[in-house]
Amino acid sequence: MNTNNNMLAAQEEQSLDPVTYIEYVIWEKNKKEKGGATEVERLENFLKTKFEFRYNTVTGVLEYRTKPVEGKSFKVIKDRDETTIWRLIQKRISSSEDKGTFSLSYLRNLLNSDFTTSYDPFNEYILALPSWNNNTDYIDQLANTVKTDNDKLFRKCLKVWLVATVGSFIKPEIINHTALIFSGKQGIGKSTWMLNLAPKALKGYVYTGTINPDNKDTLIHMATNMLINLDELENLNSTEVGAIKEIITKPNIKLRRPYGRNTEEMPRRASFVGSVNSAQFLNDSTGSRRFLCFESLEIEYNHGVDMDKVYAQAYALFNQGFKFWLDLEDIAELEANNSKFQRSTVEEDLVLEVFQPAKEGDAACLFYTTTQIARYVADSTTGFQVNNATIKRLGSALKKHGFKTYKRSGSQKYAVMLKQTQSSTLEESEVGKVG
Repeated sequence: MNTNNNMLAAQEEQSLDPVTYIEYVIWEKNKKEKGGATEVERLENFLKTKFEFRYNTVTGVLEYRTKPVEGKSFKVIKDRDETTIWRLIQKRISSSEDKGTFSLSYLRNLLNSDFTTSYDPFNEYILALPSWNNNTDYIDQLANTVKTDNDKLFRKCLKVWLVATVGSFIKPEIINHTALIFSGKQGIGKSTWMLNLAPKALKGYVYTGTINPDNKDTLIHMATNMLINLDELENLNSTEVGAIKEIITKPNIKLRRPYGRNTEEMPRRASFVGSVNSAQFLNDSTGSRRFLCFESLEIEYNHGVDMDKVYAQAYALFNQGFKFWLDLEDIAELEANNSKFQRSTVEEDLVLEVFQPAKEGDAACLFYTTTQIARYVADSTTGFQVNNATIKRLGSALKKHGFKTYKRSGSQKYAVMLKQTQSSTLEESEVGKVG
């Protein structure tokens, strides 16, 4: 029986390349000599002759490839791969005193130690890119593949989004606080263009689907993908849109990976994109500066722009100190652009049916608090309830449409005028005294 095993081992030895064979002989020699390599060292030496391993710090999984490695890609180690490697180890053990030493759990523990080199695919991708020539604007070339309703702002926002994305690859504390959103007709290539923002080397780190901040899978997607394509954006209610805004600004993730034993704190790596068919999809009155919204009129989704060069430029801009966030002036410009994508609230529609903005000094100008305006709307509208939520939404609607406030009788009041379609005037008894 031992003779047959030795013959099989000898046959497999002959199939090894010269370098691997020499390493194998050394391993066998160390195993037999008293005072030679320890059990762990013998196992490590053998594994090094046959395989190359690495630990993906983004996905938290082990990857491997067999030697010689030329032309071979790394693959995720699956259960069958583990047992195949373990079987090969057992076939190399000839001494009876070693039987059972190298168990499958022994192998797993070794591979999950610092024996395996750690690597970050996002960081390595960026650092391996060729240097930008500091001349050709590849980001502008990419922007030119989309005709939008505001090309100038789109070029600015795309550059900010790309540099922030690269920054999140390089420094864990940097996150992309914005989501790039296209609105437009169905079938013009919005989603395809968005998904092509992922370079070829990182195509495996893209997720398309719905997200939920209370769902563990969502948190894992945020930590293990470079790009999340938001699905069904136009069907979300205001609460769900608010949840997405919270996710977009989330700095890190704390959770226990599937099959993991310990809770980990992982950086939020993903940047967000999305597309909708309807023009008005924003339904959160608290602001939309997290969404870079553009109506896409024409899209060259099968463009030939080299995304590696796009990211090389973004990396160079990051190192040059490019501002990859929006300042107050940028936010004001973005909010104005986003107004066309904002769904009006019930409160907004009602207040605009009755009032229009006024200025101090206008003959028909009246001054009222948000609560007074809410009471008037309630008196003239069946089913409208005055509460903190409706008062807050009314205030947001008034600010959005340019209603100015002035201090009257010790409080801030809005300057309003009744629209001419109103047949009656406001009575002081209904909404309070004029300030």
